[in-house]
Amino acid sequence: MLLGVLSLRAWKSGTKGASLPFTAASAGACLAPRRATQLTGGAGVALMLTGVMGKKYLATGALFPPGVIAGLSLAMSLFYLYNMVAGGNAPGKKSA
Repeated sequence: MLLGVLSLRAWKSGTKGASLPFTAASAGACLAPRRATQLTGGAGVALMLTGVMGKKYLATGALFPPGVIAGLSLAMSLFYLYNMVAGGNAPGKKSA
């Protein structure tokens, strides 16, 4: 929860996650400085997790954890797809 709040603050201030040096997201930002690479990598991981957990959910019928994780991963995949099509998710401009 704390990392989520810190990430949201960094996003609103327009920084690139420098305040979160030890998180996976900021490590990915250091390794892949281009925004398109980050989105594609995140979308790939989310799609893979959707497929694996969706297959497990269909095989077992258990809602938790495979069904929940598959649903959340699908939502993240759609979010990444939207960001790739829309050109990113830049923070809004503050009006004076």
